[in-house]
Amino acid sequence: MVASASVAGPASRPVGELARPPDESSALYLARGIEVSASRPVMTGDVFEDVVIPGVDGVRGPALVLAHPCAIRDGAHLRDRVMMCAVRKGAPIRSEHWLGNFGVMPLPDLLHDGGLKHRAVFDLAGRVATADLDLARRRACLDEQGIVLMLQRLTFSYTRLAVDVEALHESIAHVLEEANLLEEWVEERAASVARPLHSSEIRESESEFDALMLQVDPVAGTSNRQRLNDPMARASVRRLVRRTLVGWPPTATDGE
Repeated sequence: MVASASVAGPASRPVGELARPPDESSALYLARGIEVSASRPVMTGDVFEDVVIPGVDGVRGPALVLAHPCAIRDGAHLRDRVMMCAVRKGAPIRSEHWLGNFGVMPLPDLLHDGGLKHRAVFDLAGRVATADLDLARRRACLDEQGIVLMLQRLTFSYTRLAVDVEALHESIAHVLEEANLLEEWVEERAASVARPLHSSEIRESESEFDALMLQVDPVAGTSNRQRLNDPMARASVRRLVRRTLVGWPPTATDGE
């Protein structure tokens, strides 16, 4: 969860009240380098290497998934194209400079080297074919706090409105929860065959998960995906997913 200490106040703020970065840059990231799991679904804030962004400069380089979490997936599947922006190096951006540099999302210590030069440049953006994204070349995933701070800066860069980060987090919490559950689902499938899944197997696993999310709860009368919108129902959806995983794969008898 995003720390509330930096987000008190009204939903719209003047520039001087944009959220500051956490004290430890590691709090911005879910994973970097070898920590990044191939089972993790592609999400807002992921950084890939060797990407060409149409309409930018034609040069392959690092890029960050810029689109809102709700805009990059159709159910459990990644859309054919997602908005990404280039990651570039420049003058170091220290924490006290985060209230400026509105056109970028600083990525401190992106390479685990203590560096402060990397930043995602919002204006260097375009829609990238997801078929061209190699999961083996994903170098970092922003954590929930990093995603929310990035979305706040992106919104401000276009509107000059500093949206409260708690409100932003609330708007995407259900999507992030589903991403976490999908990661568990794919990891369990990989563990069951004791090897990384091929891309076709990952897609098949996503389809299985999607079918579970579309099932309608007989008591609530809404789908499991819709129930994730309700903070009070998320725990029961998590339990359902994990109970289903325990029963997979089916035995020969079950399949008859």
